[in-house]
Amino acid sequence: MKNKKYIFVILIFFSITFRLNSIDHCYCTTSDSRFFPKLINLIKSINVNDGEGFNKKILVFDLGLLDSQKEILTKLNNVYLRKINTNNENIFKYFQTGSNRKVRGWFAWKPIVIRQALDECPYILYLDAAMEVYKDLDLLFRHINNIGYFLVDTGVHNLSDRITKNVKDKVINKLDLNKQAMLLNIDSVSVSAGIQGLSRKYYKNYVMPVYECSKNLDLFLDDGSSKLGFGAGRHDQILFGIYANLNAMTINRAGWINFKLDEKIYNLHMHWDRKKLNKYSCLKY
Repeated sequence: MKNKKYIFVILIFFSITFRLNSIDHCYCTTSDSRFFPKLINLIKSINVNDGEGFNKKILVFDLGLLDSQKEILTKLNNVYLRKINTNNENIFKYFQTGSNRKVRGWFAWKPIVIRQALDECPYILYLDAAMEVYKDLDLLFRHINNIGYFLVDTGVHNLSDRITKNVKDKVINKLDLNKQAMLLNIDSVSVSAGIQGLSRKYYKNYVMPVYECSKNLDLFLDDGSSKLGFGAGRHDQILFGIYANLNAMTINRAGWINFKLDEKIYNLHMHWDRKKLNKYSCLKY
């Protein structure tokens, strides 16, 4: 009986210690009326699977939601609806990108939203509305807060294959020759912009340069001038990828991701391919 009480006390101690080391979980996402069902699924996955005892904040930026949908969001736990602060109405318009695909504003709204979220929160995990959380993400948030960022790659093509002429002329060609060569190298890695963990440590050198690019929508449009042609420009991913490489930020690959926290090595599993998820996966992006 005494042994059981002793074990119980130890478990309580470690549980309290873990919670004391945990931090607030600040999420950021966007949605219009079309993606509303997926947004609801993401919010539910966070509230159900991200564990009890964590203070959670889910910032939802309105990209074209219906009034009835906004009313639903105001009643959900941990959700805070936000207006996108911009005078550029073109970011809300649909543009053709690929034969069967239209997107709002070439995704130029994303750096605007991320900047706005970081003005409100010291660190965030940005997730596109179609993503899903499967497990407690406290280790990931602590990593973001500690290192300052968390990025993953696109897993398909490198950066140089998708750079458009506008981006090359107006962004890359303004850099010194060594940086140009690095970005245009066939081994350059692009960023999957739909999942980004960021703190204010990278506000000035990573977030703000892409935010400044959002003032020129031509830098985000896919005009067919990339090596892979129309449909491959990838808009915000190229610009985020450029500044991630310029800042020598680690861009993780899908699957098992290792990182160091409090002098210990931790492993998290996440993937964009649903077929490659497993019982250990914490996130589908």
